[in-house]
Amino acid sequence: MPRRYAGAPLAGRAAFDRVVEDRALGGTQLGTTAGCETGAVEQDDEIPPELAGYEPGEVGALRGPRMRRVTRIVVLVAVAALVLPGVLIGVSTASRTAALACQVVGSTSAPDAIFLEARWEWSGEEGPGWYCYATEFGGREIQLRFLGFIPEVKVVSPGVRV
Repeated sequence: MPRRYAGAPLAGRAAFDRVVEDRALGGTQLGTTAGCETGAVEQDDEIPPELAGYEPGEVGALRGPRMRRVTRIVVLVAVAALVLPGVLIGVSTASRTAALACQVVGSTSAPDAIFLEARWEWSGEEGPGWYCYATEFGGREIQLRFLGFIPEVKVVSPGVRV
């Protein structure tokens, strides 16, 4: 009969035989009172021979410096590949929204303007965000409105109080 270690999982017929043997010997817990083939009682803290002499932390790094560098580069490229599309989609959506919002503002605030433009500015009067500019016929540029960090336009119908 092969030797089994304390706590090792038993399967099928072997598990059934072990339970029957334990009950026949009057044991209350498997592996604590039933003897093994040597007649000795197995202990739960018995160390299998495969692990005898093992000291935690004894082994150095499993990967060398070159492999760690390659792994770091692969991880950085993977993170960039996950983040970059979201950033590009967010910027393009904000740009289109700002252009449309500027068209709405320009149609009501500067109907005679020859050109309307939405621009991102880091240091505008109201802080970083999108600003709408109108160019008049003579080439003079006028700031119409601050559209916000995330561009939006609140359109109010005439006669409605805000």
